[in-house]
Amino acid sequence: MCGPNGSGKTNLFEAMAYCAFGRSFRTRSDTELVSFGQDGFRVVCEAGWDGIEHTFEAGWTQGESKRIRLDGARVERIGDLYRWLRLIYFSPADIDIVNGAAGVRRRFIDQAVSQYSFAYVESYRRYLHVLRQRNALLKRQFAPREKQVWDGRFCEAAADLVRRRLLYFDTFIEQAGVFYRAISGASEQLDVRYLHSLPRDDEGGLAEQYIRQADRMAERETRYQRTLLGPHLDDMLLLLDGKPARQFASQGQQRSLSIALRLAQARLIESQAGEPPVLVFDDVLAELDAARAARVLELLDHRCQVFVARPDCTRDDGCDLPVINVTAGEDTA
Repeated sequence: MCGPNGSGKTNLFEAMAYCAFGRSFRTRSDTELVSFGQDGFRVVCEAGWDGIEHTFEAGWTQGESKRIRLDGARVERIGDLYRWLRLIYFSPADIDIVNGAAGVRRRFIDQAVSQYSFAYVESYRRYLHVLRQRNALLKRQFAPREKQVWDGRFCEAAADLVRRRLLYFDTFIEQAGVFYRAISGASEQLDVRYLHSLPRDDEGGLAEQYIRQADRMAERETRYQRTLLGPHLDDMLLLLDGKPARQFASQGQQRSLSIALRLAQARLIESQAGEPPVLVFDDVLAELDAARAARVLELLDHRCQVFVARPDCTRDDGCDLPVINVTAGEDTA
């Protein structure tokens, strides 16, 4: 998809992603997605798999709640969308996964594992519910027995969530390394490590270790009135030849790495679902040199449905995808 900056390419891709995730990648506020002078928006996406066509509808109107429907039936929880339209969105902001704050990497982990395993969605919901309840407890006077009960629930939910993340990482790390070497054409060794906020030891399982740490941190948590351990504070460390990519990788290395992470995410979705997800590249390849962009396109090997946005269609990087020209002023919503 070709067109100058501001012609509407990202608007079209954002509409596709909204149907897959129930939210925008650019903003957390639906009000910012409304065209000037309008009081709401509506997005419709038609997709097919297993020989069956499905229709996704999403919309928001001022003063009303968000509406998401699949084949006319209301989708009550946004996380339920992960069961259906599987899409990987490659954004220029993905470089923040490498060099940004820990929260960006946690969001990447949670989304990636959720698309791979719907059981993770339920585990994540359960953890957030218990975390909110425990934080509320820490903000008021409580009986020791009451906190003990919530500590037990929290530690079990935290351990379950981390176990699911680590199980995902077992395969994800290898795939990310394969894709990074293929894209960069370099011999650099990629290592991905899961960083626990919990000091690990060899005694007992994760839940027991969380319990012991909660006991040690009881005074601090009461003083700060919030939970100071758990997977909502964990991180992911990316190393190239043993050095943190966040501090020492070049811009090109960081961009290549962010794309490799997304491709590994896509490969695991395919292994689990039995079919590849839709891949959407929003002006990402334009930031790579022609050789690296060509290597990314070669890795796709025509198994996925791919959408690529770029401002210049004259660039020779081996892209043989059908071209759609977008000009400013066209309705791309």
